[in-house]
Amino acid sequence: MKERILILLFCIMIILPSILYIVMPPDKTAAEMENRQMASGVLDTGETERGIVAKALDLLTAGGDLSAAVEDVFNDNIPFRGSLIKTNTNLNLSLFHTLGSNQVVLGKDGWYFYNNETDNSPLKQFALGSSLSEDQLQTVTEQLTKMKDLAKENGAEFIFLIAPNKPEVYPEYVPDAYRKTSTERIYYQLGAYLSENTEITVLLMQDELDKLSPKYTSYFKTDTHWNNLAAFIATQNLATATGLQENHIELDELEITLTHDSGKDLLNLAGIGDANIDDNQYTIEGFMDEVTTEEWLVNEIGTRQKVKTNSPNDKKLLMYRDSFAEAMIPYTSKYFSESYYISGYPRDRDDKSMSQWLAEENPDIVVFEIVERSLADLPEFLEVD
Repeated sequence: MKERILILLFCIMIILPSILYIVMPPDKTAAEMENRQMASGVLDTGETERGIVAKALDLLTAGGDLSAAVEDVFNDNIPFRGSLIKTNTNLNLSLFHTLGSNQVVLGKDGWYFYNNETDNSPLKQFALGSSLSEDQLQTVTEQLTKMKDLAKENGAEFIFLIAPNKPEVYPEYVPDAYRKTSTERIYYQLGAYLSENTEITVLLMQDELDKLSPKYTSYFKTDTHWNNLAAFIATQNLATATGLQENHIELDELEITLTHDSGKDLLNLAGIGDANIDDNQYTIEGFMDEVTTEEWLVNEIGTRQKVKTNSPNDKKLLMYRDSFAEAMIPYTSKYFSESYYISGYPRDRDDKSMSQWLAEENPDIVVFEIVERSLADLPEFLEVD
């Protein structure tokens, strides 16, 4: 009898996940935690006329790996995935003071760091250094020069703005396992190369952000991004570099309040997004309050944004950008009557060439903003036409 009960329990344990997979909806919190789209294609039976078999045949015809695809779908959509990840992370934190994540590392004093090696891990770049070969430097320089020349042909000024990696700004919070063994950084290497060989205006933001310490903090503890204050400083540098204002606005002239709000993208990736941790966010009041937003349009997937204001300045902005510029948009837009923001590099996630955007939007200033870790991708992905 005892053996039969054990066999029955074993069978239930084997069969139950498959039954739950069928009857329960996918755990949407897992996609938010892992910051990616979960696999669904092969086993998605939403197209009832085709179903699983037809989709499987399509995949095999295209030369795909059906077994790997099925495994990915099952793993990504297993019931309670988000809760299981959260439980595992909390156990690792409690017992071993680690996260057990291949994307996030717990640093010192409650600081978290992004460590996804498929996304040019900032921690790895910090510890081992980063650099481009001479050929890669030339390739990137050629493409950036194309951007500058296209902008100039359309009567626009071109600015290249680079946000530093978080570990470089706050090395004191990096865990000892990632001790710096090289001082090489693409950040300074490319900046110097462009300054020596081109007339491109390059804005390297680290020195400006370092000036905020110790009174202010420029990056979140629980997020890979810089905060509102750092975004404001970046906007100030952009405004003075383009002649939109003569000098930086002094921070003492503004009302800056520490709110402790968190960006939490690293907590989400680690599976503990609901953790209540005080962080380094600020509100800024008293900055160009007379300029207000009249229209703010965003496409369905958030890759394009257009902002219109009542600014007396009739200039227009076109910015290619990554997620770091998201916090800049409320401040940058105040300097322009119209601002257009495009996520990614030229041609990276967009069906229009830079020439088309320039012809349609007729901007006065073109900005290419990028975070340091992504500079390593430019030789392969930056293509300007």
